[in-house]
Amino acid sequence: MTYINKGTGLELEISKSLLDEIGKYVLGHYLDEFGGFLLGKYSEDNKRVFVEDIILPEKYNGTPTKFYRLSLGVEDEFREAYNNKGLHYVGEWHSHPDGSTFYSKDDINAMKEIVSEETILIENPVLLILAVTEKMVKEYQFYLFKENKLIKYE
Repeated sequence: MTYINKGTGLELEISKSLLDEIGKYVLGHYLDEFGGFLLGKYSEDNKRVFVEDIILPEKYNGTPTKFYRLSLGVEDEFREAYNNKGLHYVGEWHSHPDGSTFYSKDDINAMKEIVSEETILIENPVLLILAVTEKMVKEYQFYLFKENKLIKYE
């Protein structure tokens, strides 16, 4: 599946099977927000990101309205993804139980904090938000974090 960020012209590609896998994880944590890391590669011209895998956090806290994760404990998984598949961190995903796919101030602040981390080597990570009910993923939305703003992919 391909999405275009009209504000920047950047494209994002992700398989339906990976979106379905993410959906299973968020439904399994329903009532609380849940999320993780997006892994992928960029095209040579940096105009397209290919989201190819995820990593689940080992340490996290999810409530019905907040999700906080640490990267502690998953360093080996990141190293293995890079060494075996050439994949690296490209962004974040999390759910909004009984909510919408619109981002919150907390989401923007979290992305600002992530970009400021020394271990993050990209300036414009992707954010995926999934709106879920008890039984299904209602919808999902990708955003690009650029210049301290989240810009929607369509």
